[in-house]
Amino acid sequence: MVRELPDLVEALFPALGEVVDINLNWSAGSVTPVLSTMAPATAAKVGWKAPRHRLMSLAGSGATALILVVPAVTSASLALMVLRQAAARHIPEVDFGTPAYDAAERVMRAARADSVSWAAEQAGRNAAGSSATPGNV
Repeated sequence: MVRELPDLVEALFPALGEVVDINLNWSAGSVTPVLSTMAPATAAKVGWKAPRHRLMSLAGSGATALILVVPAVTSASLALMVLRQAAARHIPEVDFGTPAYDAAERVMRAARADSVSWAAEQAGRNAAGSSATPGNV
């Protein structure tokens, strides 16, 4: 991520303006989630419990962006489907109902839930007056 962050900030400049704050919902020692086409029921049978999805909030001088970080170990077909769904891009009808499509829907539902949970945690910290936010870059 360290190598990619400057390019990300530069790419987002037209939409956000100058980036003034970056927050992460994970720490350096946290487990990297594995996005998989494995159905939740199957995952539960093998004892697999996914860590929360990695989210990054970038606040710019003109807008804020919330980014779902797709781990590098994710299969290309699943990563493409997650990115399409996250960006509300066109998905060819032939892809509906495929394992990658179904898995991407599960990933997006879970990521949205993680986002809501993370926002509540941040709001709680802000209400308590804490200026130290874990994961602040």
